[in-house]
Amino acid sequence: MPSFDKKNFIKVLEQVEEGSIAPIYLLHGEDYLVKTALEELTELLVPESQRSTNLQVVDGREADFRQILDSVNTFALFGGRKVVVVRNSRIFYSRANLPALVVKSQ
Repeated sequence: MPSFDKKNFIKVLEQVEEGSIAPIYLLHGEDYLVKTALEELTELLVPESQRSTNLQVVDGREADFRQILDSVNTFALFGGRKVVVVRNSRIFYSRANLPALVVKSQ
């Protein structure tokens, strides 16, 4: 899977505009830069007129993995591309946090 830093993120946007869309994009780093990149990517992936039905934002701190997976595996209500944004995902926590995370998830 290719990786791009903030200087080369324009290449990702160009690929999306050309129709080469990855199934998953992982954005991480400084909050402002991630927010800006997410807005730009979302604008290209989901037209404004479809965002109310085809864009779902999930808080990874509150939703469990099963809820997120169900959201990802559900098709868009009226067709078109569906985008699920998971903010504050916990899947990248270290193993040191794993026991507490499992208890909290249950």
